[in-house]
Amino acid sequence: MSCAQERAIATPSASCAHSTPGRAVNSSSNSSANPPGDRWGSKPRIILTRPSGELTQWLEPMTQAGYPVEHWPMIDIVAPEQSETLVHACAQWSRWRAVFFVSPQAVLYFFKHAGNTLELRQTRYWATGAGTRQALLKHGIDQHLIDTPDLRSGVWDSEHLWQAVKDQIRPQDAVLIVRGGEVSRSATGARSTHHLSQALALKQEDPQDDPQEDRVEGVNIGVGREYLAEQIKAQGAQVSWALAYLRGAPQWSSEQVARASLALTDGSIWIFTSAQAVNHWQRLLGSNPGPWPHAKALATHERIAQALMVAGVGVVRQSRPSLPDLLRSLESMA
Repeated sequence: MSCAQERAIATPSASCAHSTPGRAVNSSSNSSANPPGDRWGSKPRIILTRPSGELTQWLEPMTQAGYPVEHWPMIDIVAPEQSETLVHACAQWSRWRAVFFVSPQAVLYFFKHAGNTLELRQTRYWATGAGTRQALLKHGIDQHLIDTPDLRSGVWDSEHLWQAVKDQIRPQDAVLIVRGGEVSRSATGARSTHHLSQALALKQEDPQDDPQEDRVEGVNIGVGREYLAEQIKAQGAQVSWALAYLRGAPQWSSEQVARASLALTDGSIWIFTSAQAVNHWQRLLGSNPGPWPHAKALATHERIAQALMVAGVGVVRQSRPSLPDLLRSLESMA
C-alpha cells in the first residue's frame, strides 16, 4: 500500500452530536457544528489513539506544527494481579540469550516487577521501534545491548527486527518475549483474569500451536509477536513468554459515542498505531456502525491501514511512524 492510498466507502446511516470522548490535549471547547476550519483554525483536529503514557514523542511536534491535538486512547493498560511467568522470567534471568520487549508498556511493567534485581549486561534486548528502545534506555539498558530494525527506514516491525538479530541465535539458546495479554470484559464490565498466569505458564514454550485454545476465562493470550517466535524456533532455539501487562478496551458512555461519531464527519484525522486499537474503536462505535465515507485516518503500518479500510473508513493513508513522515502525511490530508 502506498503512503497516499485512499478508499471511498458508501454513506453511513447516522451522525451524532459533537465534543470529545477523551482528554483534550490542545483543542477548542467550541461545540458548534461549524466546519473544522472555523472551530480549530486552518488545520484539522488530530485525534491520537495511543495508550496513555505514549504521547510524548508526538504531542509537542504536532502542536508546534499548528494542529489541535486530542487524546482518545483506544487501549486501557493495567498490570496483572499476578503473573507467574514474570516470576519465572526473572528467576531464570541468566538463561536468556535475548529478551524481546514488544512495546514500551512491556518494558515499563516488566521492570516495575523486576526492580533492580537483575544483572542487565548479560543479555541482548530486542525492540521493534524507537519508543521501546527509548523505554529501555530510561531503565538503564546500555544502548550497545539494544537491537532494533534500522530506525532510519521507518519500517518497525517483527519481520524487520528478525533480519537484524537472526545471526545472534544458536541452537539450544533461549529467548524471552515480554508482552501483554488482551482482557475481555464480562457482562457486568468486570475484567476477567482468573488463571491467566497459569495458562501462560503451561503454554509458554509454544502458545500458538492451536489459536483456538488461546482464550482462558475471557482472556485472549494469543497477543504478541508469533512470527518472531516461529523464526527463533526454526533455528533450534527455545521461546518463553512473560505476561507483563493486560490490555482491554476503554468504556464509553452514550454521550462519548455520540461525540466520537461526529468526529467521523467533521474533518478530524484519527491516528492509529495498533490494529487492536482499530478493533476497540469499532466496538465502541457499535451504535454507529460503518461505513464512514467522510472519516479520515492515518495508519502507521499496512496491517493497520487494512483494518481501517475493512472497518469502512473513507480516507485511509499509510505513513511511516517517524515524526517527519507523519507530519508530511498530515499536511497532505489537511
